[in-house]
Amino acid sequence: MTAPQKLGRAAFRAFDRLGLVFGLVLLIGIVPLALLLWQVAETGRSGQKDEAAARLLQAARFATAVQSEAIATIGQTLSLLASSPLDWAIDEQRCAERVREIADSHPFMAGLAVIRQNGDAICTQAGPGRGLNLGDRDYVRRAMRGTRLHVGAPVTSRASGQVVVPMALRLPAPPAAIDDNPPAVLGATLDLAYIARMLSGSQKIGDVQDALRVKVFSASGDSLVNFPEDGLRLHGLEHPLNQAVVAAQEGTAEMVGHDGLRRIFGFAHAGEAETIYAVTVRSDAVTSRADGRFYAVIASAAVASFAGLGLALLIARHRILRPMRLLTETARRVQKGDAACLPTERLPPEFALLREAMAGMLDAVDSRERALQHANRDLSRLAACDALTGIANRRAFDAEMKDRWEIAQRRGTSVALALLDIDHFKKFNDRYGHPAGDECLCKVAEVLASIGIRDSDLAARIGGEEFALLLPGTETDGAAAVAERVLEALQARRILHEDNLPGIVTASIGVASCTPVPGMESRALVAAADAALYAAKARGRNRLATAAMLAEAEA
Repeated sequence: MTAPQKLGRAAFRAFDRLGLVFGLVLLIGIVPLALLLWQVAETGRSGQKDEAAARLLQAARFATAVQSEAIATIGQTLSLLASSPLDWAIDEQRCAERVREIADSHPFMAGLAVIRQNGDAICTQAGPGRGLNLGDRDYVRRAMRGTRLHVGAPVTSRASGQVVVPMALRLPAPPAAIDDNPPAVLGATLDLAYIARMLSGSQKIGDVQDALRVKVFSASGDSLVNFPEDGLRLHGLEHPLNQAVVAAQEGTAEMVGHDGLRRIFGFAHAGEAETIYAVTVRSDAVTSRADGRFYAVIASAAVASFAGLGLALLIARHRILRPMRLLTETARRVQKGDAACLPTERLPPEFALLREAMAGMLDAVDSRERALQHANRDLSRLAACDALTGIANRRAFDAEMKDRWEIAQRRGTSVALALLDIDHFKKFNDRYGHPAGDECLCKVAEVLASIGIRDSDLAARIGGEEFALLLPGTETDGAAAVAERVLEALQARRILHEDNLPGIVTASIGVASCTPVPGMESRALVAAADAALYAAKARGRNRLATAAMLAEAEA
């Protein structure tokens, strides 16, 4: 065998060994990479579960806050009824019409009843209360003996079969009527299923598409309400979930739920009525996106690894075998007696190309990062802006309220809130159509934006036809003056509304102000402004009422 042949065979043997070495390197490298990616994926899944659990706990806390606010609102309604003449309650038909009107105006109120001293119901929202006696209910007996609102444990309504939270308030004195068994107690019930439905429809856990399930338990662990309904009613501590929600005041858990699926739970105990709210979502729905990304990364890593191996072999052929072929050719020429010298061909400038490619890549990354930052700024601005009216939305209002509340607590300054609700807006939509209703909302937003509020104040649309003015560093009188300017400016716009008594669009405003103290939550201010708004509506609309007015009236 000649020297050139030996050199050629050596070159091919070197190529085979090179391929084997690259294959082993690929195998040694990809196994730890796969394990690392698996660990990263597990960490991501765990992080997503922890985030989902925290949000579920927040949702459960929100449900307890909604229940507290609903009970407070119903209590205020009963107090207002008890403080006004109840001559209408003597006649059963008039009584039924009146309580039906009141119950229909409160979506979370399942029922309302006027009860005589002997426990007989004069009327309920369903009609005259003939044959219905509530004297055996504990909350009714306690209300007859006391002067404050009494809230009972959840019960099943005799009239509707719903699970409700009952409450009752004794009337201060019987109406001016000749009756040996006059009205003595006002009773009302809170619809727990309404809160569950509202929570399931309004809350979302990140980008999880699976609908939330809401469960309401009694203090002893009995299942009271499920939404969506699954037909499962476990009593006492028959299931680990029931045991978990009873054992702690609030918390999170991951376990097999009542439906046999593994779920993540967040739960919290309500302050009244001895109820426990649990919000849940399927575990696989939380981790599905992380799993998808993991499998995509694994596939990409495998493709990239084999592509890299092929590219490395090609580079090795060019960088190693080509010089060896040149040396073989030189040896052949030497064997033939031709004058030859070592190859003088230049290699491609790989490093220069690599440097240019990297520079281009960095330029592209920098350009994309700038574009992403610009897009993020646009998204942040849009996320805080109401798409219809152009003013701040509920999300921006909640964030601003939180910041201003914390600042006021630190500095000992006041915060005022004015809640505005357009009078008879449903009738406006029914008569003129929803496009005209949207235009009306925009005009109201223009009024709020044009009254000359300070840079530190915030005007926001917080839902439907309801708007809010957040006025930090403002007392009740100053906030009421701003609200008066809003009412005057809105009337000056002369927006036609034939189903409203003045013939134009008007609004009712509730104003409240306070100086936050440590431990006090901002929802107390919202509840006070909401109660004042309800009082403004009850007093005839197209006016404002303040929480201070309500306090003076109650005093």
